[in-house]
Amino acid sequence: MDLSTIVTSISAASVVTGTIIAILQLRNFVKNRQAQLFMELYNKFLDPDFRKKEDSIFLAQWKDYDDWYIKYGPVVNPEMFYTLNSIMTFFEGIGVLAEKKLIEIDLIDNLMGPSIRDTWEKMGPLVKELRKRTGYRVAYEWTEYLYKTIVEYESKRGLTKEK
Repeated sequence: MDLSTIVTSISAASVVTGTIIAILQLRNFVKNRQAQLFMELYNKFLDPDFRKKEDSIFLAQWKDYDDWYIKYGPVVNPEMFYTLNSIMTFFEGIGVLAEKKLIEIDLIDNLMGPSIRDTWEKMGPLVKELRKRTGYRVAYEWTEYLYKTIVEYESKRGLTKEK
């Protein structure tokens, strides 16, 4: 083997090694960015104002869509209506990020799973009725997607919601 062949082989190995290192660094960067994005969302989730809004959903009582609309609709109770919309929209955004694989479902489930499940279980019937009445079939579709994904994720791992 002559010197030029050795140099060419070393050069090729260096390029391959450099490419592998770059790919590993990029993967690490993407994972770190996902974690950073999720932590920004989680900080919003932990904000006392957000927690109060979410609690107000669970304290609110209604029998059906009509009862909800009379008590909490945008005309009679705009603050509560905004609160409900704000929480659902927050989870809607997380649902989109989960579907696009920009945040791993295990992160979401580990830190927000119970809240997402409980919120959809309370609000889902209203959303489904809203879809029927307005014809807006995609209302909160990503919140529902997120809920179903979390339920499926937990089911595959043998986790169940405690009652």
